[in-house]
Amino acid sequence: MKQGWFIWLFLLFIWACEMKEEHAFQHTIAVEGWIEEGDVPYVILTQTVPFFSVLDSVAMEDMVIRWAKVSVSDGEHSEILAGRIDKNYFPPFIYRGIQLVGEAGKTYTLKVEYSGRTWEATTTIPPSVKLDTLIAKRLPDSDTLKNIEATFHDPVGEKNYYRLHTRIWNKDSRYIGSLMGNLDDNLFDGQEMKTSVFQGLNLIQKQNFNPYFHISDTVLIKFTTTTEFGFRYWTAYENEIINSQNPFLPAVKNLPSNIPGGKGIWCGYGKQEYIILPDTLNTHTQKNPPTQ
Repeated sequence: MKQGWFIWLFLLFIWACEMKEEHAFQHTIAVEGWIEEGDVPYVILTQTVPFFSVLDSVAMEDMVIRWAKVSVSDGEHSEILAGRIDKNYFPPFIYRGIQLVGEAGKTYTLKVEYSGRTWEATTTIPPSVKLDTLIAKRLPDSDTLKNIEATFHDPVGEKNYYRLHTRIWNKDSRYIGSLMGNLDDNLFDGQEMKTSVFQGLNLIQKQNFNPYFHISDTVLIKFTTTTEFGFRYWTAYENEIINSQNPFLPAVKNLPSNIPGGKGIWCGYGKQEYIILPDTLNTHTQKNPPTQ
């Protein structure tokens, strides 16, 4: 993908701007926040900008919000997140917890205080679901590429939403949402489901994107359960990414938001992690991923 971070900025503008000629543009906050089962909360904060803003390094720096007070509570315990530079993300600044760890079934409230304003949002962490099988198979027309297939049983009588994430060890700096990895159990409630696991689409680093993996790749896979809003948000995000590549179907819609008074997402995820080792074809594996 040659567009790189330009697409990310373009989406931010689409997301941020509601063009009203009679009113001057007003900045608001854009949030990308999450808390996973067994992990601390993470939050990225930026400031929305007008669609036709001039972009340069100074403008990009001004978009990042570094001095907010960001806290997360589970109703019993609360923690103020520490802001830090982290080049694994774009923008390369993130608020991160230390002590508060996500638990399935709990509700978490995010509170952001900045420039005299306050934004709050809530989310829950759904119970995780385990994969039954995870198998790598060499592509029929290729000596170097492999496809990964996963199967799992959807819990009977429950409404469930799933999201797959992938990370190539020693290539990707973090997990990335798998292409076409958002699943809704409308069509397979209580049944066994088989799905391909494609590479995550990293807009900043990927060029000449191929959804399959090289047979020598060590592939880390994160299988998450998410909320209904999380499913809607990431499905809309992926649709906009795909449409932005087509000049006849440009990205023109705001993404959904669960941040009252702001833009963005605060979402909880149940989590199971797996690994596919290099050159292990037609073999089921469920090992824990290596320590980062």
